[in-house]
Amino acid sequence: MQANSRPLVLVVDDSRAILDALRTILDYEGCDVIEAENAEDGIQLAKDRAPSIVFLDIMLKGIDGIACLQKLKKIPETREIPVMMLTAVVKKETIVTCIKNGAADYIIKPFDVSTIRKKLDRFLPVDRYDFEEEPTEGKGRILIVDDESNIREIFSRALEDAGYLTDVAADGVEGFRKVRDSHFDLVVCDLVMPGWKGDEVIESLTLSHVKTKIIIVSGFVSEEVKTKFRANPLVSGIYQKPVGPEEIVDCVNRTLRKATS
Repeated sequence: MQANSRPLVLVVDDSRAILDALRTILDYEGCDVIEAENAEDGIQLAKDRAPSIVFLDIMLKGIDGIACLQKLKKIPETREIPVMMLTAVVKKETIVTCIKNGAADYIIKPFDVSTIRKKLDRFLPVDRYDFEEEPTEGKGRILIVDDESNIREIFSRALEDAGYLTDVAADGVEGFRKVRDSHFDLVVCDLVMPGWKGDEVIESLTLSHVKTKIIIVSGFVSEEVKTKFRANPLVSGIYQKPVGPEEIVDCVNRTLRKATS
């Protein structure tokens, strides 16, 4: 591959939401994307276009992902292409079957940007990025906790373009664990999520004596909510959705400037 050329990635999944989410992530990660919604089209695209890597859903309609994987590994033109299996069902026997049939790795749904990035970095060169080298240090580390994948992707991309390092969590429990176990300069947190809601995350972080500042970005911001969280020393701002990419960057910039002044 020539320096700075964009590798081609094939995504085979019958869910339009998954196809759109992966296209957004992979495009940001420096890849061109082709897609198929069934195994037959996926196999043909793999033969015709020779992608650098294939993301393949296990639970495809018709020919399932494992059968598709087996076919790809028998075809001379496609047998050497790394295949990353996508699954929402975490069963040891299923994962073992995939690996035995030649899968390079697997990804559990729902996934986030950092998971896809780590998988790509195993198989694709870092010169796929538009910039000369991937940043190792940024203006700060930001965690985005939101159950809406499009919000996570939009915020993450905008903040990384602004020089921040980001990570994401799809629910409150995952968000709490990441803040507890790693350092973040700021958490952007939704309030209404399945499982642990945002207020439970904030309460748990407060009780755990975590010092990380939090800004709330939610579609439900009543006066009662504002009153409740303004009294919390961790909460540095409360914003009503919709919040666009430029606005979230501005909110984060102002919050971190205030914290260091």
